[in-house]
Amino acid sequence: MDDRENAWVDLGLSHRLWYTPDDPYDTGSLSFELCARGDGVIARNVVCGPLAGTELRAFDLNVWEQQQGTHPEDQVTSEEVESAGWEAILASQKRSVTERWECAVMRVGAECVRSSVAPRGVLSGIADVLSLRDFPDRLVDFEWEDFNRAFEVRTTDRRFINDILDARMLALLYGRAQDCVVEFVGNRAMVARPRSDPTDVAGLATLGADLIAAVPPVVRELYPALLGVPLTPRCPMKPDGSVEMPDVVEPNHPYSAENLDPGGWAPRRHS
Repeated sequence: MDDRENAWVDLGLSHRLWYTPDDPYDTGSLSFELCARGDGVIARNVVCGPLAGTELRAFDLNVWEQQQGTHPEDQVTSEEVESAGWEAILASQKRSVTERWECAVMRVGAECVRSSVAPRGVLSGIADVLSLRDFPDRLVDFEWEDFNRAFEVRTTDRRFINDILDARMLALLYGRAQDCVVEFVGNRAMVARPRSDPTDVAGLATLGADLIAAVPPVVRELYPALLGVPLTPRCPMKPDGSVEMPDVVEPNHPYSAENLDPGGWAPRRHS
């Protein structure tokens, strides 16, 4: 494993989240604008499970584009990717990675209207990932001028965005998310930022959990959530917030028997 994979595994083990180096959950099909970038996206280093009372899926997201004048080959198998590496497969198909993101998607507990918060300034180009930029009349300003100078906020429903971005939420975004894109869609929120170096995926996951904790209770009352598919199908979250360990764990997986204490998900610590 490289340093980045190790960071994701450490995050999974320290919070008892399920880790997989590939993406068995079809993360690229999530209905966020970021997942529609380029000619396609590939998610890697996926961790999922309950964190701080919310359902979390966090991952690296790589946006790729087909080189001009070439055509994509047939879809490759997971065995080919495992053998050659996904970047080698992309290169062989004349595709190149143009953007590298790290993302955390959380269940909100409310049915959110499509909205986005994106930084201005040196990172203003990030806002271009959001199709809402095409609708200037949907730009929302707040009474806090420093926040308005730092972020662009767009929505299809001004009432919703004013309800969810209360003073506490604005302070959290201004203080900790000036390098992030935040999207709200349905019963989910995504926090995404250009890939950190040095890697700080634990900080990203914590920010995502804190974002959900900051959602005003009135939002869940005014916009009751609809039923949806789980973000963590491999280890579904129970109503009490606990998680079910999968019945079968692949050999040599970080959560296989030789790497776990007998009683649960905590990593086995060797002296």
